[in-house]
Amino acid sequence: MGQTTHDIIIIGGGAAGLTAAAGCSQLGMRTALIEKQHMGGDCLYHGCVPSKTLLKTATVYSHAARFPDFGLPRLSWLPQPSATDVMARVRGVIESIAPHDSPERFEQLGVEVFLSGAKFVGNNEVELQGGDTSARLSAERLIVSTGSSPAVPPIPGLQETGFITNLDVFDLERFPERLIVLGGGPIGVEMAQAFARLGTAVHLIDKAAHVLPREDADMADYVEAALRRDGVELSLGAEIVSVEAGKKEKLVNIRRNGQEMQVAGDQVLVALGRRGNTAELDLEAAGVETDRSFIKVDRKLRSSNPRVYAAGDVNGNYLFTHVAGAEGSFLVKQLALHLPGSMSYQNVPWCTYSDPELASIGYNETRAQQGGLTYRTVYTGFDEIDRARAEGYEEGQIKILLDSKEKIIGVQIAGGHAGELLLPAVIAVQQHWKLGTLMKPMYPYPTMAEIHKRAAGNYLSPRLFNPRVRSILKAIFRYRGGEA
Repeated sequence: MGQTTHDIIIIGGGAAGLTAAAGCSQLGMRTALIEKQHMGGDCLYHGCVPSKTLLKTATVYSHAARFPDFGLPRLSWLPQPSATDVMARVRGVIESIAPHDSPERFEQLGVEVFLSGAKFVGNNEVELQGGDTSARLSAERLIVSTGSSPAVPPIPGLQETGFITNLDVFDLERFPERLIVLGGGPIGVEMAQAFARLGTAVHLIDKAAHVLPREDADMADYVEAALRRDGVELSLGAEIVSVEAGKKEKLVNIRRNGQEMQVAGDQVLVALGRRGNTAELDLEAAGVETDRSFIKVDRKLRSSNPRVYAAGDVNGNYLFTHVAGAEGSFLVKQLALHLPGSMSYQNVPWCTYSDPELASIGYNETRAQQGGLTYRTVYTGFDEIDRARAEGYEEGQIKILLDSKEKIIGVQIAGGHAGELLLPAVIAVQQHWKLGTLMKPMYPYPTMAEIHKRAAGNYLSPRLFNPRVRSILKAIFRYRGGEA
Protein backbone atom coordinates (compact mmCIF):
# COMPACT_ATOMS: atom_id res chain seq x y z
CA MET A 1 0.00 0.00 0.00
CA GLY A 2 1.29 3.47 -0.94
CA GLN A 3 1.25 6.65 1.07
CA THR A 4 -2.14 7.50 2.57
CA THR A 5 -3.82 10.88 2.95
CA HIS A 6 -5.41 10.15 6.33
CA ASP A 7 -5.21 7.81 9.29
CA ILE A 8 -8.93 7.14 9.04
CA ILE A 9 -11.74 7.97 6.64
CA ILE A 10 -15.37 7.94 7.78
CA ILE A 11 -18.15 7.90 5.21
CA GLY A 12 -21.43 9.10 6.68
CA GLY A 13 -22.17 11.77 9.27
CA GLY A 14 -24.88 10.16 11.37
CA ALA A 15 -24.63 9.06 14.99
CA ALA A 16 -21.97 6.39 14.36
CA GLY A 17 -19.85 8.50 12.02
CA LEU A 18 -19.93 11.63 14.14
CA THR A 19 -19.02 9.72 17.29
CA ALA A 20 -16.11 7.98 15.57
CA ALA A 21 -14.89 11.17 13.89
CA ALA A 22 -14.88 13.23 17.08
CA GLY A 23 -13.13 10.54 19.09
CA CYS A 24 -10.50 9.59 16.53
CA SER A 25 -9.60 13.20 15.73
CA GLN A 26 -9.27 14.20 19.38
CA LEU A 27 -7.01 11.21 19.96
CA GLY A 28 -4.57 12.35 17.32
CA MET A 29 -5.67 10.59 14.14
CA ARG A 30 -5.87 12.59 10.93
CA THR A 31 -9.57 12.12 10.28
CA ALA A 32 -11.64 12.69 7.15
CA LEU A 33 -15.43 12.74 7.42
CA ILE A 34 -17.44 12.54 4.20
CA GLU A 35 -21.15 13.39 4.22
CA LYS A 36 -23.15 14.01 1.06
CA GLN A 37 -26.40 15.36 2.56
CA HIS A 38 -26.41 16.86 6.04
CA MET A 39 -24.53 16.19 9.24
CA GLY A 40 -26.68 14.55 11.87
CA GLY A 41 -28.06 11.82 9.68
CA ASP A 42 -31.53 10.36 9.40
CA CYS A 43 -32.16 10.60 13.15
CA LEU A 44 -31.92 14.38 13.24
CA TYR A 45 -33.75 15.20 10.02
CA HIS A 46 -36.13 12.31 9.31
CA GLY A 47 -36.26 10.08 12.38
CA CYS A 48 -35.92 10.39 16.13
CA VAL A 49 -36.00 14.16 16.52
CA PRO A 50 -38.85 15.13 14.17
CA SER A 51 -40.98 12.11 15.06
CA LYS A 52 -40.77 12.71 18.81
CA THR A 53 -41.44 16.40 18.29
CA LEU A 54 -44.54 15.61 16.24
CA LEU A 55 -45.67 13.04 18.80
CA LYS A 56 -45.39 15.57 21.62
CA THR A 57 -47.43 18.14 19.71
CA ALA A 58 -50.08 15.52 18.94
CA THR A 59 -50.20 14.38 22.57
CA VAL A 60 -50.62 17.92 23.90
CA TYR A 61 -53.43 18.53 21.41
CA SER A 62 -55.15 15.26 22.33
CA HIS A 63 -55.09 16.15 26.02
CA ALA A 64 -57.53 18.98 25.33
CA ALA A 65 -60.20 16.35 24.70
CA ARG A 66 -59.38 14.80 28.09
CA PHE A 67 -59.95 17.92 30.17
CA PRO A 68 -62.84 16.35 32.15
CA ASP A 69 -60.51 13.49 33.19
CA PHE A 70 -58.47 16.07 35.09
CA GLY A 71 -61.37 17.96 36.63
CA LEU A 72 -61.37 20.65 33.95
CA PRO A 73 -64.37 21.88 31.93
CA ARG A 74 -65.09 20.11 28.69
CA LEU A 75 -64.17 22.16 25.63
CA SER A 76 -67.15 22.63 23.33
CA TRP A 77 -64.96 23.52 20.38
CA LEU A 78 -61.31 22.91 19.50
CA PRO A 79 -59.61 24.55 16.51
CA GLN A 80 -58.09 22.23 13.94
CA PRO A 81 -54.29 22.13 14.01
CA SER A 82 -52.36 23.66 11.14
CA ALA A 83 -49.82 21.40 9.45
CA THR A 84 -47.85 24.52 8.56
CA ASP A 85 -47.53 25.55 12.20
CA VAL A 86 -46.94 22.01 13.51
CA MET A 87 -44.22 21.24 10.97
CA ALA A 88 -42.65 24.65 11.59
CA ARG A 89 -42.20 23.62 15.21
CA VAL A 90 -40.68 20.32 14.05
CA ARG A 91 -38.20 22.19 11.86
CA GLY A 92 -37.44 24.60 14.69
CA VAL A 93 -36.43 21.77 17.01
CA ILE A 94 -34.23 20.27 14.29
CA GLU A 95 -32.57 23.64 13.69
CA SER A 96 -31.89 24.08 17.41
CA ILE A 97 -30.02 20.76 17.55
CA ALA A 98 -28.25 20.97 14.19
CA PRO A 99 -25.33 23.22 15.31
CA HIS A 100 -24.10 20.42 17.56
CA ASP A 101 -23.65 18.25 14.47
CA SER A 102 -22.46 20.99 12.12
CA PRO A 103 -19.35 20.84 9.91
CA GLU A 104 -17.98 23.90 11.72
CA ARG A 105 -18.09 22.17 15.10
CA PHE A 106 -16.32 19.08 13.82
CA GLU A 107 -13.71 21.13 12.00
CA GLN A 108 -12.99 22.79 15.35
CA LEU A 109 -12.37 19.28 16.69
CA GLY A 110 -9.76 18.78 13.97
CA VAL A 111 -11.88 16.73 11.57
CA GLU A 112 -11.52 17.39 7.84
CA VAL A 113 -15.10 17.53 6.62
CA PHE A 114 -15.97 16.87 2.97
CA LEU A 115 -19.56 17.66 1.97
CA SER A 116 -19.62 15.17 -0.84
CA GLY A 117 -20.59 11.71 -1.89
CA ALA A 118 -18.00 8.94 -2.01
CA LYS A 119 -17.33 5.68 -3.78
CA PHE A 120 -14.58 3.11 -3.34
CA VAL A 121 -11.93 2.91 -6.03
CA GLY A 122 -9.69 0.43 -4.28
CA ASN A 123 -8.99 -1.56 -1.17
CA ASN A 124 -8.52 1.51 1.02
CA GLU A 125 -9.20 4.42 -1.32
CA VAL A 126 -12.32 6.46 -2.03
CA GLU A 127 -13.14 9.07 -4.62
CA LEU A 128 -15.25 12.08 -3.70
CA GLN A 129 -18.39 12.43 -5.78
CA GLY A 130 -19.98 15.82 -6.42
CA GLY A 131 -19.94 18.45 -3.71
CA ASP A 132 -17.33 21.18 -3.50
CA THR A 133 -14.24 18.99 -3.89
CA SER A 134 -13.10 16.37 -6.37
CA ALA A 135 -10.29 14.24 -4.99
CA ARG A 136 -9.19 10.81 -3.89
CA LEU A 137 -8.57 9.98 -0.24
CA SER A 138 -6.91 6.93 1.24
CA ALA A 139 -6.36 5.66 4.76
CA GLU A 140 -5.14 2.72 6.81
CA ARG A 141 -8.71 2.22 8.07
CA LEU A 142 -12.12 3.28 6.78
CA ILE A 143 -15.52 3.30 8.45
CA VAL A 144 -18.75 3.15 6.46
CA SER A 145 -21.60 4.68 8.46
CA THR A 146 -24.01 5.72 5.73
CA GLY A 147 -27.14 4.64 7.60
CA SER A 148 -30.36 3.28 6.16
CA SER A 149 -33.42 4.37 4.20
CA PRO A 150 -37.02 3.18 4.02
CA ALA A 151 -37.41 -0.15 2.29
CA VAL A 152 -40.12 -0.09 -0.35
CA PRO A 153 -41.35 -3.61 -1.15
CA PRO A 154 -42.37 -4.43 -4.72
CA ILE A 155 -46.10 -4.13 -4.04
CA PRO A 156 -47.95 -4.00 -7.38
CA GLY A 157 -49.08 -0.47 -8.14
CA LEU A 158 -47.34 1.20 -5.21
CA GLN A 159 -44.73 3.11 -7.20
CA GLU A 160 -47.26 4.21 -9.80
CA THR A 161 -49.81 5.37 -7.23
CA GLY A 162 -47.32 7.26 -5.09
CA PHE A 163 -46.54 7.18 -1.38
CA ILE A 164 -44.60 8.91 1.39
CA THR A 165 -42.07 7.63 3.92
CA ASN A 166 -40.31 9.08 6.94
CA LEU A 167 -38.12 10.99 4.47
CA ASP A 168 -40.94 13.32 3.43
CA VAL A 169 -43.74 12.92 5.96
CA PHE A 170 -42.45 15.91 7.94
CA ASP A 171 -42.62 18.10 4.85
CA LEU A 172 -46.40 17.82 4.48
CA GLU A 173 -48.05 21.19 3.97
CA ARG A 174 -51.42 19.92 5.16
CA PHE A 175 -52.59 16.93 7.12
CA PRO A 176 -54.36 14.35 4.94
CA GLU A 177 -57.97 13.69 5.82
CA ARG A 178 -57.33 9.95 5.48
CA LEU A 179 -53.95 8.26 5.89
CA ILE A 180 -53.15 4.62 5.20
CA VAL A 181 -50.09 3.38 7.13
CA LEU A 182 -48.38 0.25 5.82
CA GLY A 183 -46.46 -1.33 8.70
CA GLY A 184 -47.12 -1.86 12.39
CA GLY A 185 -43.56 -1.46 13.66
CA PRO A 186 -42.34 1.51 15.71
CA ILE A 187 -42.36 4.03 12.84
CA GLY A 188 -45.80 3.00 11.64
CA VAL A 189 -47.28 2.98 15.13
CA GLU A 190 -45.81 6.34 16.14
CA MET A 191 -46.90 8.09 12.96
CA ALA A 192 -50.35 6.47 13.01
CA GLN A 193 -51.02 7.73 16.52
CA ALA A 194 -49.59 11.20 15.89
CA PHE A 195 -51.69 11.82 12.79
CA ALA A 196 -54.81 10.33 14.37
CA ARG A 197 -54.48 12.66 17.34
CA LEU A 198 -54.09 15.61 14.99
CA GLY A 199 -57.39 14.84 13.30
CA THR A 200 -56.53 12.48 10.44
CA ALA A 201 -58.54 9.28 9.91
CA VAL A 202 -55.82 6.61 10.02
CA HIS A 203 -55.96 2.99 8.89
CA LEU A 204 -52.91 0.86 9.78
CA ILE A 205 -52.22 -2.40 7.92
CA ASP A 206 -49.70 -5.09 8.90
CA LYS A 207 -49.23 -8.80 8.30
CA ALA A 208 -48.43 -9.49 11.97
CA ALA A 209 -51.08 -10.56 14.45
CA HIS A 210 -50.44 -7.54 16.68
CA VAL A 211 -48.69 -4.21 16.40
CA LEU A 212 -45.03 -4.05 17.40
CA PRO A 213 -44.54 -7.77 16.64
CA ARG A 214 -41.04 -7.72 18.13
CA GLU A 215 -42.67 -7.31 21.55
CA ASP A 216 -44.71 -9.73 23.64
CA ALA A 217 -48.38 -9.57 22.72
CA ASP A 218 -49.53 -8.79 26.26
CA MET A 219 -47.32 -5.68 26.31
CA ALA A 220 -48.09 -4.56 22.76
CA ASP A 221 -51.79 -4.85 23.59
CA TYR A 222 -51.56 -1.65 25.67
CA VAL A 223 -50.32 0.26 22.63
CA GLU A 224 -52.86 -1.39 20.36
CA ALA A 225 -55.71 -0.44 22.70
CA ALA A 226 -54.47 3.16 22.77
CA LEU A 227 -54.38 3.30 18.97
CA ARG A 228 -57.96 2.11 18.81
CA ARG A 229 -59.04 4.71 21.39
CA ASP A 230 -57.40 7.38 19.26
CA GLY A 231 -59.49 6.25 16.31
CA VAL A 232 -56.88 4.28 14.37
CA GLU A 233 -58.47 1.47 12.40
CA LEU A 234 -56.32 -1.65 12.42
CA SER A 235 -56.15 -4.39 9.81
CA LEU A 236 -53.75 -6.92 11.36
CA GLY A 237 -52.85 -10.31 9.98
CA ALA A 238 -53.43 -8.79 6.56
CA GLU A 239 -51.57 -9.30 3.29
CA ILE A 240 -51.07 -6.22 1.14
CA VAL A 241 -52.07 -7.37 -2.35
CA SER A 242 -51.76 -4.21 -4.43
CA VAL A 243 -52.19 -0.43 -4.52
CA GLU A 244 -54.11 1.50 -7.14
CA ALA A 245 -55.24 5.02 -7.86
CA GLY A 246 -58.91 5.91 -7.62
CA LYS A 247 -60.51 9.06 -8.99
CA LYS A 248 -59.52 11.20 -6.01
CA GLU A 249 -57.94 8.71 -3.64
CA LYS A 250 -55.44 5.91 -3.24
CA LEU A 251 -56.72 2.37 -2.77
CA VAL A 252 -54.89 -0.43 -0.97
CA ASN A 253 -56.16 -3.94 -1.65
CA ILE A 254 -55.60 -6.38 1.19
CA ARG A 255 -56.43 -10.01 1.98
CA ARG A 256 -57.34 -10.91 5.55
CA ASN A 257 -58.77 -14.15 6.92
CA GLY A 258 -59.43 -15.28 3.38
CA GLN A 259 -61.46 -12.15 2.64
CA GLU A 260 -60.40 -9.41 0.27
CA MET A 261 -61.12 -5.78 1.04
CA GLN A 262 -60.13 -2.34 -0.12
CA VAL A 263 -58.87 0.53 2.06
CA ALA A 264 -59.18 4.08 0.72
CA GLY A 265 -57.08 7.07 1.72
CA ASP A 266 -55.66 10.36 0.52
CA GLN A 267 -52.08 9.36 1.26
CA VAL A 268 -50.12 6.16 1.86
CA LEU A 269 -47.26 6.09 4.36
CA VAL A 270 -44.86 3.19 3.85
CA ALA A 271 -43.16 1.95 7.04
CA LEU A 272 -42.23 -1.60 6.08
CA GLY A 273 -38.62 -1.88 7.18
CA ARG A 274 -35.26 -0.44 6.19
CA ARG A 275 -32.45 -1.00 3.70
CA GLY A 276 -28.77 -0.15 4.02
CA ASN A 277 -27.47 2.89 2.15
CA THR A 278 -24.79 1.09 0.15
CA ALA A 279 -25.91 1.33 -3.48
CA GLU A 280 -23.72 4.29 -4.42
CA LEU A 281 -20.53 3.22 -2.63
CA ASP A 282 -19.24 0.70 -5.19
CA LEU A 283 -18.31 -1.64 -2.36
CA GLU A 284 -17.28 -4.33 -4.82
CA ALA A 285 -14.21 -2.25 -5.69
CA ALA A 286 -13.06 -2.67 -2.10
CA GLY A 287 -14.07 -6.30 -1.74
CA VAL A 288 -16.77 -5.46 0.83
CA GLU A 289 -19.61 -8.00 0.94
CA THR A 290 -23.24 -7.12 1.59
CA ASP A 291 -26.35 -9.06 2.56
CA ARG A 292 -29.64 -7.57 1.33
CA SER A 293 -28.03 -4.11 1.08
CA PHE A 294 -26.42 -4.24 4.55
CA ILE A 295 -22.65 -4.62 5.03
CA LYS A 296 -21.72 -7.93 6.61
CA VAL A 297 -19.49 -7.45 9.68
CA ASP A 298 -17.93 -9.57 12.40
CA ARG A 299 -18.06 -8.86 16.14
CA LYS A 300 -15.32 -6.26 15.73
CA LEU A 301 -17.43 -4.53 13.04
CA ARG A 302 -14.93 -5.48 10.32
CA SER A 303 -16.24 -6.16 6.84
CA SER A 304 -14.90 -8.79 4.47
CA ASN A 305 -12.17 -6.22 3.73
CA PRO A 306 -10.23 -6.03 7.03
CA ARG A 307 -9.43 -2.36 6.41
CA VAL A 308 -13.10 -1.41 6.13
CA TYR A 309 -15.48 -1.30 9.10
CA ALA A 310 -19.21 -0.61 9.19
CA ALA A 311 -21.10 1.03 12.03
CA GLY A 312 -24.69 2.13 12.53
CA ASP A 313 -27.73 1.11 10.53
CA VAL A 314 -25.67 0.21 7.48
CA ASN A 315 -24.42 -2.99 9.12
CA GLY A 316 -27.99 -4.15 9.78
CA ASN A 317 -27.39 -5.29 13.37
CA TYR A 318 -29.66 -3.06 15.48
CA LEU A 319 -31.11 -0.04 13.72
CA PHE A 320 -31.18 2.38 16.66
CA THR A 321 -29.38 5.69 17.07
CA HIS A 322 -28.03 4.73 20.49
CA VAL A 323 -26.61 1.50 19.07
CA ALA A 324 -24.97 3.47 16.25
CA GLY A 325 -23.38 5.77 18.82
CA ALA A 326 -22.17 2.80 20.85
CA GLU A 327 -20.66 1.22 17.74
CA GLY A 328 -18.91 4.49 16.91
CA SER A 329 -17.43 4.58 20.42
CA PHE A 330 -16.36 0.97 20.12
CA LEU A 331 -14.46 1.73 16.91
CA VAL A 332 -12.69 4.66 18.55
CA LYS A 333 -11.38 2.23 21.17
CA GLN A 334 -10.47 -0.30 18.50
CA LEU A 335 -8.83 1.96 15.93
CA ALA A 336 -7.49 4.92 17.90
CA LEU A 337 -6.61 3.24 21.20
CA HIS A 338 -5.99 -0.30 19.84
CA LEU A 339 -7.90 -1.84 22.72
CA PRO A 340 -9.05 -5.47 22.50
CA GLY A 341 -12.67 -6.53 22.61
CA SER A 342 -15.77 -7.24 20.56
CA MET A 343 -19.01 -5.37 20.12
CA SER A 344 -21.69 -6.81 22.39
CA TYR A 345 -25.43 -6.65 21.66
CA GLN A 346 -26.45 -8.80 24.61
CA ASN A 347 -28.48 -6.11 26.33
CA VAL A 348 -29.67 -3.54 23.82
CA PRO A 349 -32.48 -1.35 25.17
CA TRP A 350 -35.12 0.22 22.95
CA CYS A 351 -38.37 2.11 23.20
CA THR A 352 -41.37 2.85 20.99
CA TYR A 353 -42.53 6.38 21.80
CA SER A 354 -46.24 5.89 21.39
CA ASP A 355 -48.60 6.85 24.22
CA PRO A 356 -48.26 4.65 26.21
CA GLU A 357 -44.59 4.01 25.47
CA LEU A 358 -43.26 0.48 25.27
CA ALA A 359 -39.66 -0.02 26.40
CA SER A 360 -37.59 -3.19 26.57
CA ILE A 361 -34.21 -4.50 27.74
CA GLY A 362 -32.88 -8.04 27.67
CA TYR A 363 -35.16 -11.02 27.14
CA ASN A 364 -38.88 -10.82 26.70
CA GLU A 365 -40.95 -14.00 26.83
CA THR A 366 -40.84 -14.51 23.08
CA ARG A 367 -37.04 -14.37 22.91
CA ALA A 368 -36.64 -16.41 26.11
CA GLN A 369 -38.80 -19.18 24.68
CA GLN A 370 -36.93 -19.09 21.39
CA GLY A 371 -33.68 -19.46 23.34
CA GLY A 372 -35.02 -22.38 25.38
CA LEU A 373 -34.61 -20.49 28.66
CA THR A 374 -36.38 -21.34 31.89
CA TYR A 375 -37.81 -18.18 33.44
CA ARG A 376 -40.52 -16.80 35.67
CA THR A 377 -42.37 -13.51 35.33
CA VAL A 378 -43.16 -10.71 37.77
CA TYR A 379 -45.90 -8.21 36.92
CA THR A 380 -47.03 -4.97 38.50
CA GLY A 381 -49.57 -2.54 37.06
CA PHE A 382 -49.19 1.22 36.88
CA ASP A 383 -52.49 1.47 38.75
CA GLU A 384 -50.57 0.50 41.91
CA ILE A 385 -48.37 3.60 41.64
CA ASP A 386 -49.70 6.79 43.24
CA ARG A 387 -47.91 9.16 40.84
CA ALA A 388 -49.33 7.27 37.88
CA ARG A 389 -52.84 7.74 39.25
CA ALA A 390 -52.23 11.43 39.87
CA GLU A 391 -51.07 11.94 36.28
CA GLY A 392 -53.66 9.74 34.59
CA TYR A 393 -51.23 7.01 33.59
CA GLU A 394 -52.95 4.08 35.30
CA GLU A 395 -52.91 1.87 32.21
CA GLY A 396 -49.81 -0.22 31.68
CA GLN A 397 -47.52 -2.57 33.52
CA ILE A 398 -43.96 -3.64 34.13
CA LYS A 399 -42.97 -7.24 33.37
CA ILE A 400 -39.73 -8.62 34.78
CA LEU A 401 -38.22 -11.94 33.69
CA LEU A 402 -36.13 -13.87 36.22
CA ASP A 403 -33.85 -16.84 35.62
CA SER A 404 -33.60 -19.89 37.90
CA LYS A 405 -31.36 -17.94 40.31
CA GLU A 406 -33.85 -15.06 40.37
CA LYS A 407 -31.50 -12.80 38.48
CA ILE A 408 -33.15 -10.25 36.20
CA ILE A 409 -32.71 -11.23 32.56
CA GLY A 410 -35.24 -8.93 30.95
CA VAL A 411 -37.69 -6.12 31.62
CA GLN A 412 -40.51 -4.65 29.55
CA ILE A 413 -42.48 -1.57 30.53
CA ALA A 414 -45.68 -0.46 28.83
CA GLY A 415 -46.91 2.83 30.22
CA GLY A 416 -46.34 6.53 30.62
CA HIS A 417 -42.66 7.58 30.40
CA ALA A 418 -41.61 3.93 29.93
CA GLY A 419 -38.43 4.95 28.10
CA GLU A 420 -37.28 7.07 31.04
CA LEU A 421 -38.32 4.40 33.53
CA LEU A 422 -36.24 1.72 31.81
CA LEU A 423 -32.88 2.96 33.15
CA PRO A 424 -32.92 1.01 36.47
CA ALA A 425 -33.82 -2.09 34.45
CA VAL A 426 -30.95 -1.47 32.02
CA ILE A 427 -28.52 -1.44 34.94
CA ALA A 428 -30.19 -4.43 36.59
CA VAL A 429 -29.92 -6.60 33.47
CA GLN A 430 -26.37 -5.52 32.64
CA GLN A 431 -25.16 -6.03 36.22
CA HIS A 432 -27.02 -9.34 36.70
CA TRP A 433 -28.93 -8.05 39.71
CA LYS A 434 -31.25 -10.22 41.71
CA LEU A 435 -34.77 -8.88 42.05
CA GLY A 436 -34.23 -7.87 45.67
CA THR A 437 -31.57 -5.37 44.64
CA LEU A 438 -34.31 -3.20 43.12
CA MET A 439 -35.71 -2.73 46.64
CA LYS A 440 -32.51 -1.47 48.22
CA PRO A 441 -32.51 2.19 47.09
CA MET A 442 -34.75 4.77 48.76
CA TYR A 443 -37.10 5.96 45.99
CA PRO A 444 -38.49 9.50 46.19
CA TYR A 445 -42.25 9.62 46.66
CA PRO A 446 -44.34 9.98 44.62
CA THR A 447 -42.52 8.96 41.46
CA MET A 448 -43.26 6.64 38.57
CA ALA A 449 -39.94 4.90 39.24
CA GLU A 450 -41.46 3.30 42.33
CA ILE A 451 -42.91 0.69 40.01
CA HIS A 452 -39.58 -1.17 40.14
CA LYS A 453 -39.65 -1.36 43.93
CA ARG A 454 -43.33 -2.25 43.99
CA ALA A 455 -42.82 -5.10 41.53
CA ALA A 456 -39.95 -6.53 43.57
CA GLY A 457 -41.90 -6.11 46.80
CA ASN A 458 -45.01 -7.78 45.47
CA TYR A 459 -42.95 -10.80 44.48
CA LEU A 460 -40.72 -11.07 47.58
CA SER A 461 -43.10 -10.00 50.35
CA PRO A 462 -44.88 -13.37 50.69
CA ARG A 463 -41.53 -14.95 51.60
CA LEU A 464 -41.19 -12.69 54.62
CA PHE A 465 -44.76 -12.00 55.62
CA ASN A 466 -46.24 -15.48 56.14
CA PRO A 467 -47.41 -17.68 59.04
CA ARG A 468 -44.20 -19.72 59.21
CA VAL A 469 -41.96 -16.66 59.60
CA ARG A 470 -44.35 -15.19 62.18
CA SER A 471 -44.29 -18.40 64.20
CA ILE A 472 -40.50 -18.54 64.19
CA LEU A 473 -40.15 -14.89 65.26
CA LYS A 474 -42.75 -15.28 67.99
CA ALA A 475 -40.89 -18.29 69.36
CA ILE A 476 -37.50 -16.54 69.31
CA PHE A 477 -38.48 -13.04 70.45
CA ARG A 478 -41.65 -13.89 72.44
CA TYR A 479 -43.84 -11.55 70.36
CA ARG A 480 -47.45 -11.42 71.53
CA GLY A 481 -49.10 -10.55 68.22
CA GLY A 482 -51.89 -12.66 66.82
CA GLU A 483 -52.15 -14.31 63.43
CA ALA A 484 -52.45 -11.90 60.50
